[in-house]
This record gives sequence, structure tokens and C-alpha cells, in this order.
Amino acid sequence: MQACRATGFGIWPTLSEPVQVRIGILNLLGEATITDIATRFGAAMNAMGAGIDMAPILAGMKQHYQQKVAAE
Repeated sequence: MQACRATGFGIWPTLSEPVQVRIGILNLLGEATITDIATRFGAAMNAMGAGIDMAPILAGMKQHYQQKVAAE
């Protein structure tokens, strides 16, 4: 978590059960910010050895937002 804070990005666990990782207040953010958070979160996890392939995650997010716009 300290490495993330050093780069201006916070990842922290909740204090209540069940423990969850909080990466932002998502209902107050737009597509670009949520995508940035997901990208930074994936990079932070990969820096710790998670081996996450971000390409399908980002593609899924893009598809979700395109469908949302089309529905509006």
C-alpha cells in the first residue's frame, strides 16, 4: 500500500467484515477515472506478482461503457 501512496494512488482495506479492498468512491467517478483506477489497481497487483492480464479487463470495461451510452 505504501508503494501505491508514493505514486499518488491509494489502496486500503475496509475495517468492517467482510474485509474488502477499497479503490475509490465509484458512484462519484466517471468512465475515465474508473478506468484509471482499475488500471492502477491492476498495475499495483502485478507489481506484487499477481500476473493479471489487464487487456480483457479493460476491453470488458470499454464494452460496458459503450453499451451504457447506447442505452441512454
